[in-house]
Amino acid sequence: MKIKGIPLIRIIYYFGLGLMVVALPLSEYFMSVAQFILTIVFLWEGINYKPIHEVQSNHKRSFGILLIIPTVAIEVLKNIASKFILFYRNKPALIFSSLYLLHIIGLLHTSDIDQAMHDLRIKLPLFLLPLFISTTEGLGKKGFYRLLGLYVAAVFVATLISTRVYFSREIIDPRDISIYISHIRFSLNICLAIFILWYFIIDKDRFKISYRAGFAIVLLWLVLFMIILRSRTGFLALSLSGAYVI
Repeated sequence: MKIKGIPLIRIIYYFGLGLMVVALPLSEYFMSVAQFILTIVFLWEGINYKPIHEVQSNHKRSFGILLIIPTVAIEVLKNIASKFILFYRNKPALIFSSLYLLHIIGLLHTSDIDQAMHDLRIKLPLFLLPLFISTTEGLGKKGFYRLLGLYVAAVFVATLISTRVYFSREIIDPRDISIYISHIRFSLNICLAIFILWYFIIDKDRFKISYRAGFAIVLLWLVLFMIILRSRTGFLALSLSGAYVI
């Protein structure tokens, strides 16, 4: 099935990625929803439907239903196996996902197995996201830039909401204005958005000067907001990363 020439599964994939980058600074709940959507895409995309259609056409409806279920299961398993082969051949994806292996190794040294299992569940995206993204057709440069822009817009909106909280409530600790996620994670999201904006600003071939001026204004605002937030972790990450980039 296609919508305006784009396969439905690709639209769902774009939506899942878009929802994820928006949810990163704004909602832990929708982060989980986005991961569920990407899981569906991982299982669905690439399935060979020919054997399934043959079962439907060669058997009566009542008997065919009984055969379709195992046929679908077999094709899904084949699809998963082929994607794990692609994943194994993708060295950058393996490196990123190996971070999860460190948490598994940590089970050997934990004294609280319940908390350790909870931590493994929370950190599971460290393994799943490299697997999902590396085995799915790429976005292309235009789609990638749009995804980055959507992420920066989400971070910018989150800072505006936090600023409203700062001026409308009695705040003792400025770090409490991060109402959706922890202030440390929020500050790291802001750091990433700042570097993305800087990347946009120096890309003279892709963006007009008017766009780059707008990016510069948003970048300055994010730096100012970091001062309002008073996150030492954020400033440290920004300083060290900036020094490395320079």
